Amino acid sequence: MIEKEPKRLIEVPGLGPKRTKMIGVAWEEQKAIKEVMVFLQGVGVSTSIAVRIYKKYEDASISVVRNQPYRLAADVWGIGFLTADKIAQAVGIPHDSPERVKAGLQYALSQSTDQGHCFLPEEQLIADAVKLLQVDTGLVIECLGELAGDEEGVVRERVPGPEGGEPVTAVYLVPFHRAELSLAGQVRRLLTAEDDRMPAFRDVAWDKALAWLADRTGAELAPEQEAAVRLALTAKVAVLTGGPGCGKSFTVRSIVELARAKKAKVVLAAPTGRAAKRLAELTGAEASPVHRLLELK
Repeated sequence: MIEKEPKRLIEVPGLGPKRTKMIGVAWEEQKAIKEVMVFLQGVGVSTSIAVRIYKKYEDASISVVRNQPYRLAADVWGIGFLTADKIAQAVGIPHDSPERVKAGLQYALSQSTDQGHCFLPEEQLIADAVKLLQVDTGLVIECLGELAGDEEGVVRERVPGPEGGEPVTAVYLVPFHRAELSLAGQVRRLLTAEDDRMPAFRDVAWDKALAWLADRTGAELAPEQEAAVRLALTAKVAVLTGGPGCGKSFTVRSIVELARAKKAKVVLAAPTGRAAKRLAELTGAEASPVHRLLELK
């Protein structure tokens, strides 16, 4: 009765016009949700993902899934390219669809970021995409060109080659290119700042300072560690890198010991709470996760 003659609900004792209308609206909404869920499950979408898709697109869910399934990877949490690709196949999107190739290119770049890369050389990206998508190289090159012309697609830029070699064309996802430019700008700002970050170390007697440090810690620094300590305490920006077991932790502890001896303010931060705890144990100083230091929630 609710579906065929909703107006007759008024005949039910206790139901006035206002409540009758509310029931009718709710029924129509549930009916629409049911149609969407049945369609999505029919193309292999799990119930949990179907709910997310409906929350994002509501009545447009079926249209988006049928015509723009690769939007799901960008718009809906928990759906990546591989899942969107399966859905696209189920609704009949061609294997060599330009939209599939573009989504695959962006997926290949996003996978590389998980390995610590901000970009991929164009040739490598094309090869990775051809292998992933099993399509012609020419189609991948064409779609990459279209993505590069889209403000929210990818960025192509010439960068120096490895170890000063010939320049290569780098391809970035747009957010990573923006982040890299922003980071470079902030580093430049720090390098050109007039204020001396550590004035107490401007004229320090390093031989005496390092001898004091050895007495304090009970261990001597290797020449490379000494250079790192000096750089960290005198340069406006310094980066300490190295593999496991090369002495980074003791170097950081040494930097903190000398800085505290000169009454310099030291703030220690790490990417995670566990890493911050470990850093505090190594240095004997308080350390915080980056997000807490920046007062982010």
